[in-house]
Amino acid sequence: MNTVTFKSVLDQVATKMGLDPAVNVLPSMAAAFATYLQTQIKNAWRSYDWPEIVLTEQRQYRPDYAAGTTYAAGAEVLGSDQVYYRSVQAANIGHALTNTAWWIPATDLDRYISLRQTGKTVIGEPLKAFRSNPATAKGACGIPFTRTVNGVQFATWCPPVIWLKFRLPAPRFSSVYYVAGATYKAGDVRFWRDTGDCYQAASAGALGEPETDAAWVIQPVPEFLEDYAVHAAYADALREDGQIDKANVEEARANGMLDDEKDQLQIQQGQTRRYKVRLGGYRR
Repeated sequence: MNTVTFKSVLDQVATKMGLDPAVNVLPSMAAAFATYLQTQIKNAWRSYDWPEIVLTEQRQYRPDYAAGTTYAAGAEVLGSDQVYYRSVQAANIGHALTNTAWWIPATDLDRYISLRQTGKTVIGEPLKAFRSNPATAKGACGIPFTRTVNGVQFATWCPPVIWLKFRLPAPRFSSVYYVAGATYKAGDVRFWRDTGDCYQAASAGALGEPETDAAWVIQPVPEFLEDYAVHAAYADALREDGQIDKANVEEARANGMLDDEKDQLQIQQGQTRRYKVRLGGYRR
């Protein structure tokens, strides 16, 4: 996915408001602009199945069995026979899944897929689920699911491995600078001046610089949403400033830009029926 920096978009909004981004954008203004951008990009994010942010990946309810891993009592794994097993003892390491003293089939497995699975792309919004890869299997059969506190919930009759179509999480933004040595909570978002991007903390603690510390996850601004985001956020800023008529004009212009992007996919590129499939994780 081609991206632009958060700072470049923020500066464009400030410039449209008649401000010099390097001189007279107060912290309160920057915070407001960041909020406008986050809201508008989230709206656009969910308005369409953009190929850049909608993926289809193969997923399973529990990780594969690994002989070198020590399992606790109750731990559940997927065997090479496509059957899920449950550990019946603690300190379970190196025992074959056929050893009934250590493993039993998990016939009552709670079939859910966590939104965050180790080594997999984070799921923002599940859209569809299939029995087979819809990119290669003509007429791939869909299967139902529900959203629960566990993630994406499936019925007990669903296959052991499924293909899930989902939208990436919408980016989050903040004008608050990263401070070295500060303690952060998982989910905190900070701006890193060296790259001009925002980053979200994936874990808690005194995290290192966002550009190099893997505990920070970049919050990308898709290039194809740049023009829309600038004009839509500018419209919000105008409305907050009481310039309602001008805000309405800018909002209409922004929506037209978004429609143009959709038309380009539907008419010129014909990508609306294609699926982007990845077996690995996502990180810019």
